[in-house]
Formats: sequence, C-alpha cells, structure tokens
Amino acid sequence: MWQQFYAGDPAADGRGGGFQWLEPNAEDPRVFESFEFLADLVREDLASSPAQGGGTELVSRFADGLIGMTPAGGYWVSGLAEGGMGDDEYDVTFFPRWRSQRHQFGAAGYAMMRTSQRKDAAWEWIKFCASREGMRLQFPEPNTTPVRRSMLTEDFYADAGPRHWQVFYDTLDQFSDTAPIPAPPQQAAVETALVKNVVNAINGDTGTALATLQRDLELALRRTA
Repeated sequence: MWQQFYAGDPAADGRGGGFQWLEPNAEDPRVFESFEFLADLVREDLASSPAQGGGTELVSRFADGLIGMTPAGGYWVSGLAEGGMGDDEYDVTFFPRWRSQRHQFGAAGYAMMRTSQRKDAAWEWIKFCASREGMRLQFPEPNTTPVRRSMLTEDFYADAGPRHWQVFYDTLDQFSDTAPIPAPPQQAAVETALVKNVVNAINGDTGTALATLQRDLELALRRTA
C-alpha cells in the first residue's frame, strides 16, 4: 500500500504494516489515565456508557439525537440516512487532539484458502473485486469508505452526506501517525476480554478492571503463541 499507492508521497515515510500484539499493556499508567477520563465523562452524564450497546445501537441513538459525538467511520453514513438523519443534520471531522491526534483506519478483502480447489477462479474473483467496476457493484451506496480514492466523490455522498466527506480519506493523507486497527489472530478471545472489562473499567473500579483485563489478554495471547 505505502510503497505503491503512496509511491513518492511524503505521507508514506516511515509507514509499514500493522502492529503485532506480542503482549498486553492494560495496566500502563496511560491506559489507566484514558479510562479514568472516559469514566469521568460517563459519571458526569456527558457520555453514553458502553454498556448501553454496540455500534448498531449507537447509530440509532445518534440518529435520534441522544448522542452528539462519537468516533466512527464512513460505514455509518448509510445507517444514519436509513435512520432518518439528513445530510445537513450532522457532519464529520478529525479526532480531537490530546497528547497526540492519532487516527485509525481499517481495511478488508477476500482471502484465498490453501485448501481451495478452485484457486484460479478465486484469484480472478479477488482481482475483479479490487477493480473499480467490482467496487462499484459492492458499494453502490456509502456503507463504507471505498479503498479507491477515485470513488470518493461528491456524487457518492450526495444523498446521504456528510458535508465534509473528504475527512474519511484525509485521515491517511494528512496525519503521519494514522495506524491500522489491530487484528490479532486471537481476535475472538481478545474481543471477549475487552468487551467484558471495558464496561467494568468505565462503570466500576477502573484499576481492578484493568488488572483483570491484563490477565485475560495474557491468557488470550498465550493460546496461539
């Protein structure tokens, strides 16, 4: 991605692949500080508790005006439109800055299994899905941020918004420390540990919850080490 798509672009300097989750750091003082900040927002009734639902519920709560700001990506656009939110009723901007202003991006694609009996056909399908024509068929509406920059146009967001849709791609172009969302092989176990303990860290004893999270993550990462 960085060597070809961003060839010769200063934005590619120092960029590479994703992070390897070798060991957890849930008890790091910076992690504790971040969770205490989030817990204070909930206690002061300035933020919604994570116990009140995941992404699907947050879309509806945002569309209903119960949540005023949330971290999200271009995959929310269609959901907000379906929830009755007009393109002039919300907008998108970069993450606020604290010590840093790191953004995240996610990517996905089809994989070919070693055990596939039709590798040639699978390879042709993967190539087609990466083409502009293939992506137009996959994404007829803004339910994600297309990988191809040429697909991010005013027409693509015309019926759903938001006004500053360029932000979705600018998180890569304008910030040198934008990083891929980690996806460790032990995803299921890691997600279970995070969901359980993050709720407890926000709504209960932060220190105890992060200690438990540290233990659960160590166990999860050890399973396939």
